[in-house]
Amino acid sequence: NKWMEYNMKGLPGGGCLSSPLDSVGSGFVDLRDLLWTATMAQDFGGSGLSQYGNLFRVVVGFVRDIFKVNEFTGLSGLNDAVVAPLTLLNSKEAGTVYQTSDLFNGGTQVKVGALNADVHFRAYDAKIENLDTIGSPLQLFGGVRGEPYELNNTMTFGVGESPLTFSSKLLLSLNGDDDFQINNEMDLRLELFDANAILGTMAKISESRLFGFPLRDIFNLHCWLATIPAPALDSRGVRSRGSEATASLSNLDAHIGQLMMKAQCNNCSSPRMSELTDLLSDPATQKETTDVANALLNYVTQLMGGNFIQVQIDRLLNDAARKCPHNPAFDPDAAPVSYEAFESPDSSYSMSYLVLLSGLVIAAIIVVSLVFLFIRFIVQRRHKKWVQTLPPHQLKKLACQQKWETVQEDQLNHTTISMFRSKQVPCIMKWLIPVIIVANAIFFLSGHLSLGATVSIEAEVAGEKFTIENFFEFSIARSTIDIWNAGGRELAILILMFSGIWPYTKLLMTFALWFLPPSRISVTRRGSILIWLFLVGKRGLGCIF
Repeated sequence: NKWMEYNMKGLPGGGCLSSPLDSVGSGFVDLRDLLWTATMAQDFGGSGLSQYGNLFRVVVGFVRDIFKVNEFTGLSGLNDAVVAPLTLLNSKEAGTVYQTSDLFNGGTQVKVGALNADVHFRAYDAKIENLDTIGSPLQLFGGVRGEPYELNNTMTFGVGESPLTFSSKLLLSLNGDDDFQINNEMDLRLELFDANAILGTMAKISESRLFGFPLRDIFNLHCWLATIPAPALDSRGVRSRGSEATASLSNLDAHIGQLMMKAQCNNCSSPRMSELTDLLSDPATQKETTDVANALLNYVTQLMGGNFIQVQIDRLLNDAARKCPHNPAFDPDAAPVSYEAFESPDSSYSMSYLVLLSGLVIAAIIVVSLVFLFIRFIVQRRHKKWVQTLPPHQLKKLACQQKWETVQEDQLNHTTISMFRSKQVPCIMKWLIPVIIVANAIFFLSGHLSLGATVSIEAEVAGEKFTIENFFEFSIARSTIDIWNAGGRELAILILMFSGIWPYTKLLMTFALWFLPPSRISVTRRGSILIWLFLVGKRGLGCIF
């Protein structure tokens, strides 16, 4: 637009000024020089050379004039120029939009424990009022100092005395058996004062594509998007490693200055629903309601500003070139690009994994056994060295003592009988011990297989009392299976070992030792096994899980 102006200014010697456009085309558009005056562009770190002409600058200036805020009312001219005419087409009322059809109408059947109810929710007759309350703070195409490709945009609704208002009728019904019937219909109204939204964008527009843009495609949105080079994507539609984003949301935030909630019960079966609506409409709860709304907005903006939106932007840029007529990649018959689905985490365990896990357990047992044998070897070696230091008469005495102990133990093993048949054990104990062991095993079996606990819910909502019997039931066996199916295979195996196998192993060994005679298992070994069972029996505390 200023090409003639540059060339008409001659230089001494008849030369011509070099145009700033001579350096254009090799990089990305500096949005500061594209949209703002030379002084403003320099202020924010731009070149101030106006190398892109003043066409976009004039358009932005025109838009800013429309958006200009009245110093006395704080409202923007956008309300009268754009919002009011558009809303009049919808509702014949400036600043108001009606939705006579259902916003949402759906239901489902809930089966939890003994609860079997049909849940239905409906939102209808929605209305948005005071859309024409856009005002300060208001900024369009604002810059970020030192950032050539970023723009800040801020818009505020509910400025002045008239808040931005959302209203709708809500219907919630839960119908189960005769004792469980809830039907509540109410009017809900939300009034937002100074609701502020901030949108920061980053766009790297190719200079060559912008200056080669034909006028015939000026109203084609895909062509404008195609001026931004698309990043390389992988088969799943995600930006490849090493490929930089060329367009993104650099900042997304929303905040409500004050939120007022008003509710009115129209047809409510819950006896205390009117108290709930009065509580929601109480001015004393405005601060808490506003804080909750801002927390929800913060959560939503964080989700929208995350990777999900960025992936959609990258895919949109890749599709734009194929839908722009003047782009070399244009394909009038282009089908929508289908990307590979993201693989969900594989929580299944293969047989090789279980074999590996079993191998690790066996390896741990072998290591413990080797440590035990090594310690035993060290003890025997030290004992041997100690014996070698004894004089001959002490060695002879020690040998005689060991021989006598061996003879006594052999004689004891051959002459005594099992504890069950021993006359030294009272008759009542002979039978009581096995009965206790068997009863203990039955108790363990009952505890593992039978129902461990049941959770029932008794609640009251808005004066409506209801009970959910058997909301949750569990036992050790069922919990172990649920843990296994949920992917906690290691924990399920530990529970099976310490809660399922080990308790019965202890009881079976004790039961066998009570009936086996010393001729089958020596008195010394029987005593050692009982001592070890006593020591390691506490490791089975996992059986109370």
